[in-house]
Amino acid sequence: MKMTDKSLARKICKDINTILLKNRITEFKVFPKNLEQLTNGVIIWFDPCPFKKYFYSKHVGKLKHIYAYKKAKRLVDMIKNDELHLTNLFLNEGNDPSEFSEVLLRCGQLRNFIPDDYCAQANKCSSSSCSNPVWFNSANGTLPIDDIRKKIFIYCFTSTFNKAKHWFEYADEDKGICAEYDIDIKNGIANQFIHFGRVHYDKGYDFEFVKEITNMIRKKYNLGFTPIGITKMAMMYKRNKYNWEDELRIVANSEDSVVNTIITNNSNYFSLVNNNVLKIKNHNPYITWEIKRVMLGNRITPKDKAAIEKVCHSKGITVD
Repeated sequence: MKMTDKSLARKICKDINTILLKNRITEFKVFPKNLEQLTNGVIIWFDPCPFKKYFYSKHVGKLKHIYAYKKAKRLVDMIKNDELHLTNLFLNEGNDPSEFSEVLLRCGQLRNFIPDDYCAQANKCSSSSCSNPVWFNSANGTLPIDDIRKKIFIYCFTSTFNKAKHWFEYADEDKGICAEYDIDIKNGIANQFIHFGRVHYDKGYDFEFVKEITNMIRKKYNLGFTPIGITKMAMMYKRNKYNWEDELRIVANSEDSVVNTIITNNSNYFSLVNNNVLKIKNHNPYITWEIKRVMLGNRITPKDKAAIEKVCHSKGITVD
């Protein structure tokens, strides 16, 4: 429902722009036509998303010597089938999707990874076990922000080699595997679907002004506030406490129409499993890769060691 009170919209815009100016934010400005008030009392800022410079990169080309630390079984399956398994942002990308319990599938499991504290909270939630999710208006109707994040698929890498904390946190406490990748993201057409970028670590709460705006609107107007860009920011954004990860990501486009069209037209290369995992076959029109070598964790089990050595031998991959 559009905000019908034009005088109210003008007042809100003036107050928002005053905060932007005070914080020396000059790259964007709010206008009444870009505001929408939903029936649940949340104002949505529909400005063209200037936040994208913090979470999106069109860097394409050959990416050499980047590393993925994973549990043994997950990486064995990907090497065996010559696939990448991109998990949606609603799940914990570092684990095997088959291991998730209902608890992990509740709304709001990745609050540390995404800037929800900048967003207004809604009055409803699809699960009684979770805190209220953020809502905003989309082409498909009003949806929880977490539902949108279920459609953003990522695969995580790091450019840091052989760091103990990576082994512990993401390779099953040093019982897993690290694979070294060389990746070629195809220019041009790839930007419609597959993106690559380095994660932006918010060193000083770069978007603190959004929280200031949210608080002002709540106190002064008793309304919520959510910029549309906050939703997609999760693609390439983390709090600074995670900067040790030195993370890079491959991201599949989160738009339904793009994802569905690509998968339908390239069913030999792409498949979506339970809407949680996007499986990408190698040597497709968008991205290709080569695993240069695989390194074993110091605490890998004999069974997992034998499995990875077997599959790597069949693929001609060096195991260290």
